[in-house]
Amino acid sequence: MPDVPQFVLDRLRAKEPIFTADEVACWSDGLLDQLLAEGIVQPAENVRSVACDACGHDHVEEVNFVESPPGSGLRAYITCPDAGRVAVPLGRLQSWIVNAATPDTSGENDQWFADDPPPGGKFTFGPLEGTVKAIAEWMGMDQRTIKRLNGRTSWWVKKVHGKKFIVWFSTQAKYATANEKRLAAASQNRMK
Repeated sequence: MPDVPQFVLDRLRAKEPIFTADEVACWSDGLLDQLLAEGIVQPAENVRSVACDACGHDHVEEVNFVESPPGSGLRAYITCPDAGRVAVPLGRLQSWIVNAATPDTSGENDQWFADDPPPGGKFTFGPLEGTVKAIAEWMGMDQRTIKRLNGRTSWWVKKVHGKKFIVWFSTQAKYATANEKRLAAASQNRMK
């Protein structure tokens, strides 16, 4: 299991677990390459705004693009109230997102829910009932991963009592197909 820096785990718990090029520039040499190779972070969309580094006020401005003179290639810039047009190297627009499956060995994020999922939310397939071991087998994951990511990705697991759990699955488009397969497999296993 890779050694994940605590600041990466902290960012994983954030609403938008993104690192900008400005942040990554402060990391130790080779850390970004290591985290990319281990699948802990992956490239994300380019940022649309950056902090001004020309005037010292650290205000954030929207990035504009210009190709001037024609044929010279696209260049990025921001408009600073003090310094005017400020060139932004295209590399500063890069960002990386923390992979939701990043192993969190701290145990701080483990959870079983005591309540049903929020009404009108994204968790509407199910419910499916069983032991956490059976649910883990149906989902094709280990129990620790299910508990760590509970409610943050495509499932919501409620502990009913003892060893009985109920799970709901997400209907979001990016999860729906996999969750339909999980429910179908679970139904077939119950019939055996």
